[in-house]
Amino acid sequence: MTFFLAVTLFGCFVDICYTRGVNLGLCDDTYFNCICGQTDFRVRLKVKQCSYSHRWKVRCKPCDDLKEEDVCPRYGRCLTCHANGGDNCATCPDGKYGTWCENGKGCFEFHVILKEWLQKFIVS
Repeated sequence: MTFFLAVTLFGCFVDICYTRGVNLGLCDDTYFNCICGQTDFRVRLKVKQCSYSHRWKVRCKPCDDLKEEDVCPRYGRCLTCHANGGDNCATCPDGKYGTWCENGKGCFEFHVILKEWLQKFIVS
C-alpha cells in the first residue's frame, strides 16, 4: 500500500512538472539581452526558470514560456528604456505613445497630441 501511494504521488509530481513546470530551485534564472530602440543600449532582463520533466529528465525553461524573440521586439520600439528593463518604455519616439510605443497618432488620439503640445508649451 505504501509503495502504491509513493508511486502514485511520484507520478502526479512528474505529470505536474511535465505540463506546468515547478520551481524546485534546481534552475538558475536566465537573462535576455534586448536592444533598446535604435541605440546600442542593451537591456538585461532577468527571467525566472522552472523545472520541467521530459522523458524522466528534468529540464529548465522560463516559467511562463517566454522566448527572447517574443520579448525583445517590444524594446526595439522605444526611444529610451529603463536601466532594469521595466514593464514599459521610458520614452517613445515622436509620433508614438503607449506602454511599448505601439500606437501612432491618429485623429482619435487628439487628447494625446494636446497633452504633448501643452507639455512642450509649458516647458519652453
